[in-house]
Amino acid sequence: LSVNAGLLDLYLRAGTVLGERRFLDRALDLVRYIEDRLGVPDGGWRAAEADGRARQLADANALAASAMLRAAGVFEDDRLGRRAIDALERVLLSCYTPGGGVRHHAVGVRGLLGDQVGMAAACLDAWEATGRMPYRMMAEELMHYAIRTMWDEEGGFGDRAADDSE
Repeated sequence: LSVNAGLLDLYLRAGTVLGERRFLDRALDLVRYIEDRLGVPDGGWRAAEADGRARQLADANALAASAMLRAAGVFEDDRLGRRAIDALERVLLSCYTPGGGVRHHAVGVRGLLGDQVGMAAACLDAWEATGRMPYRMMAEELMHYAIRTMWDEEGGFGDRAADDSE
């Protein structure tokens, strides 16, 4: 999922910046692939086709939600935008604990920097797309958690919360 979300974002940027329809066509192919092959019925996207458990990883879903929101803007597709927001909310709500950041997936390890940063970025994209303040507030809360638990004055951010006992 994360690789395909990154490719989707790249094709969207290439298509809009370079004005090349062929890149936008590939972006549409990726939207269809992500939706048809990685989407799960109750929201979000699973990490890989072969993931029989359909785990919805926080960092990968954040990347996908952001890319799908960009695709919705580029293609002027409100349905796709709503789908991206629904997926973001579903995964965020299943992984989030107030004051404790997000887990990697619903029953996964808590306190990974990539999950906090990815979800914060996706929430900012959702805020930009909708103007709804709770998304901005969630982004701020997740980054406060990351700073509080992962920042080391001497070495910058660590990849895992220092107070993580799981």
